[in-house]
Amino acid sequence: MMVTRFVKYLVLTTLLMATTVFAQEGSHTKSKFALDGLDPVVLDQGRHDKGNQEFRADYDGYTYLFSSQRNRSAFKGSPEKFAVQDHGNCPVAKVMMHREIKGQPELFSVYQGKTYLFANQGAKEAFDANPSKFAGSPPRKSPPREGSGY
Repeated sequence: MMVTRFVKYLVLTTLLMATTVFAQEGSHTKSKFALDGLDPVVLDQGRHDKGNQEFRADYDGYTYLFSSQRNRSAFKGSPEKFAVQDHGNCPVAKVMMHREIKGQPELFSVYQGKTYLFANQGAKEAFDANPSKFAGSPPRKSPPREGSGY
């Protein structure tokens, strides 16, 4: 049991570390729009409405598209309610690696009305299997290094 848990941790950590290179270069994104151009206002309702470039808004480094002017106005009135969480950083990387790694705009999940981005498919699958473990997690401090006196 303990060995299996360690192996899963090791595999996930390796995948996330490999993704870091792509995240830093910015070459991993397939879409120039957050959420692959889907309207963020209706995502928590389980709807995947494609946004229209006529109705767009920029927030926290991302460009969002909306299916209507009404949804764009709702977003602009309360962007923190609809925008991706934690500035688009992958919550799995934060918990497992104690690092902030940007998620891919087209790789996301909605949990309790909040939208999270992921560094890779493995991170998304880990989140989807146990979202309460990763959602809303405060940044963890790295353990002290040997010989640091702590």
